[in-house]
Amino acid sequence: KNPNICEYAIIESALVIPMNFTYKMIEPIFNLSYCLISKKWFSKLQFKSLKLKNSLFDLYYEDTCKITKDNLIAFMKSNSNYEAKDTLSHTKAKALVLVGSKERPIMKKSATKIVNLIPNSELEVLQGYYHGDISINHADDYVERVKRLIR
Repeated sequence: KNPNICEYAIIESALVIPMNFTYKMIEPIFNLSYCLISKKWFSKLQFKSLKLKNSLFDLYYEDTCKITKDNLIAFMKSNSNYEAKDTLSHTKAKALVLVGSKERPIMKKSATKIVNLIPNSELEVLQGYYHGDISINHADDYVERVKRLIR
């Protein structure tokens, strides 16, 4: 709503294209599988699929166990149903849009959509990176990009 809300933006691994089938499946799947979330063996499988640093597992597990089923369902539904609005084209921010080369195709399409909407934006496809990889697993590289953006 406010085109001057910020001068700079980094948008990493953002999903802005609704996933209708996924949206419809979230509630039934999580109603059946939520009890697994607090099982350490299951949490380790989830964690491994996210490609996070091993040193982050304890924090991941602790946070995961705190999420209520209703909040998890609400978060997942909101995430899978979000659509970038055309008003994004009014922003005055200089934006860097990041997506990993190893992300799902819908994430790459979302990154392209964002760049097409934001006039002063640049897309960087991070070779060999997964979803959210740079900010979580490669903080120094992320900080360098922040510095370059604001110079």
